[in-house]
Amino acid sequence: MNTVYLIDSENVNDAWVELLPVLDHEDQIIVFYTDKSPHMCYQNVIALLNNDKKVEFIKCFEGNNALDFQLVTELGYLLCSAPKQTYIIVSNDTGFDAIVKYWQKKEYDVSRIRGKDCRKEVRKVVSCEEGTVSENEDENICEFQEDVGESKTESGQETNVLSFTDEEECVEEILKVISLKNMTLLHNALTCMLGQKKGDEVYSQIKKNKSLYTEYREPAVLKKKERERCYIRLVLKQNELNEMQAAELQKWLGSVSKKNLNELHAGIVKKYGHVEGAKYYSALKKHLKIINKL
Repeated sequence: MNTVYLIDSENVNDAWVELLPVLDHEDQIIVFYTDKSPHMCYQNVIALLNNDKKVEFIKCFEGNNALDFQLVTELGYLLCSAPKQTYIIVSNDTGFDAIVKYWQKKEYDVSRIRGKDCRKEVRKVVSCEEGTVSENEDENICEFQEDVGESKTESGQETNVLSFTDEEECVEEILKVISLKNMTLLHNALTCMLGQKKGDEVYSQIKKNKSLYTEYREPAVLKKKERERCYIRLVLKQNELNEMQAAELQKWLGSVSKKNLNELHAGIVKKYGHVEGAKYYSALKKHLKIINKL
């Protein structure tokens, strides 16, 4: 069965080029790009020129999330014309997961992989050809993550700790709004989200292996207000609060002074009520300086 890869180039840059050596002859890559898509490096341009696989480039119309909408539109069109094929969206954007679930529910073979998973796909094929398959070869953030589930404080109370998958997703979402050009802010965000010890570990691994995170040299989210909204949504998600309030909270925070925490607390309680307001304040308080600098 043929596989079609749909590439979100604004999000994963040219990481997809690593797929070329492992594609079957009938597989296809469709690269969606805009003027905002990062430029390809010379090594990958050479690899592309020396390749005989089917690669199609589609220039997308400009607009807010325009590439994403055009990618999923093309996916729907392809599913209608060739419903038996396998379709893989290559993007770090978890927003595509809703589309994936929609089509999977209708029993179509649709999935999403991240940009760095392209390297993993190559290693899988090489391992199979050599007759050995390893489950733990992925050289990415996973190497320093643990499936910790629930932990206990010194008092014996159980605390919610991000699971393996949630933690990895959290780091990726942070990297979308804080690029590798601002390592200090990235470190602050990681420690606020993951805790001091785990945040330090993750930061240290990213710093040592910057070459594995080339797609994050620039923030995937270009506009400051959008970065703020995405970050607030992540904070709400981490604290199991309503993510749909992110835009409203971002707008409200932009209209009030964040220097006086007592006034900020009083204002958010007045707007959302004592119970919900207190939850939002508690979740956002330690992230305010980070939000200001996004």
